Order: sequence, then structure tokens, then C-alpha cells
Amino acid sequence: MALNNIDAKILPREQFGKHVANVASWGMSMHDSEKMLKTIAPLCKPDAIILVTNYMDFNAAWSKDIDWALFSEFIRQSPYLLTYLRVFDLGHFTSEIKSGRKNRKHGKRIYQSLVFDETGTVNFDCRNFKIDPRRWDGHKSREQEFNAHQRAENIQALHQIAETAKQMNIRLYVFTSPIRYEAETGFLVDTRKNLWDEVNTIVSKYDGVFLQVPGSSEFGDELFVDFAHLNGCGAEKFTRHIAKEWSGIEKSRKALRAGS
Repeated sequence: MALNNIDAKILPREQFGKHVANVASWGMSMHDSEKMLKTIAPLCKPDAIILVTNYMDFNAAWSKDIDWALFSEFIRQSPYLLTYLRVFDLGHFTSEIKSGRKNRKHGKRIYQSLVFDETGTVNFDCRNFKIDPRRWDGHKSREQEFNAHQRAENIQALHQIAETAKQMNIRLYVFTSPIRYEAETGFLVDTRKNLWDEVNTIVSKYDGVFLQVPGSSEFGDELFVDFAHLNGCGAEKFTRHIAKEWSGIEKSRKALRAGS
């Protein structure tokens, strides 16, 4: 969700930090995010973590099977060629080179775009995006998607993220990005509500900030590229929305602390 659904360039630096790095990638579960945090936090020592999420991140379907030991070596400036040689697969690399050349021609008009900005974010084109009808109505084929066991594992991973953040004195912000209004009002409504109630309890327990931004008429279809991913205009609107809401939450917190 964070790869496409936030505009990291316009995050208010006075609120969230002077330097921003978007370390999201395709199909990460909450379990993956926990592993990512524990790998990179000791290196970059962040002041704040912004976790942009949605129900998919708590689902069993996404398993990237990352070699975290190799990843850790890589970001600690292990030689590029050595890293690639250790996992070399001629067929895979040939395929990736061909698809990469093809995708670059389309820029930010396709889902496979990896045209990063300076923060590591990819914001899709607002007007000329090539929408896939199957993804646009993807929620209609996912009614049975939740798996109780995998949900429990990913909830535990969120516990670990929140606990790690508190131990390292890192501010934690968890924001849900909107989904299309049609999906918001007709797709796993009770299941998603229970999930967000649980997430809110965990984040609050560790003094983090949780903000749910539901799909509404404020986020019309013109801001989406499918039922759960925003285009660049939607990402900008979402980012400005959470910055405004965050400011209100912080004012309320300060007032409560002053009163106590």
C-alpha cells in the first residue's frame, strides 16, 4: 500500500521527519514488514515509522519468501555482483530484463511501474492509466480471502512492529488507505471492522497513532487505478488528509496530557 498510495514527497517534514525513505514493495504482508523493520531500523535509526496498510497485509495470500539474511548483507553494502551471483537464475534474469524494457516505455501508466521518485515511491498517472477491469472489481472475487490462522500470524507481527518501535523510541503511525466506495460499503464490512478495531487496540497499547481513512464520496473513482490502489492524485489527497488528521490527533493528545 505504501509503494503507491502515499505521496511521500509532500509529507510535512515538521510532522514526520526531514528525510523520508519508502521501503515498501509489492505484496508485502505484515510479517514481511516486521522483518523489514528489524533489518533496516538499526541502520537508518528512524525517528518515525509510517505504516500504510490495508486488509490485504493481514492475509495469507501474500508470501514473498524473502531471504532476509541475504537482504541484510545487500543493504549493508555487500558487492552488487556477488549478491546477484549467489541467486543467479539465467531464465529469470533474462525475463526480467525483457519485461523491464517493455514496462519502462509505459512509465507510470501501468501497475508494473517501478518509476521511483526520490523517496522510493511510485505514484501512478492520474489520467492515462491502463486500468485492468479484473483489478478494478477485484473485491468481488475475494469474499473468502481471509484465513484465520494467517490473520493471527500477521496480527502478531504488528504487535512486534509496535513493540520494536517503542523499544527503539520510534514514533509509530499506522494509516489505512481508502478503497473504492463500492468495496467499502459492500465487501467484508464486519470482518474489516473487527480487524481495524484489533489493530487500533494494538497500536494504542504501544502509544502509536492509528488512523483509518475509509472509502467515501471524498475519494471518488477518479482517484483509483483499482479497488484498493490510488493514482497519483489520490495519493496526494490521502497524504494531505492524514497530515491534517494527524495534526488534530496530536493537539488532542497534548490537551489531554496538559489536563492530567
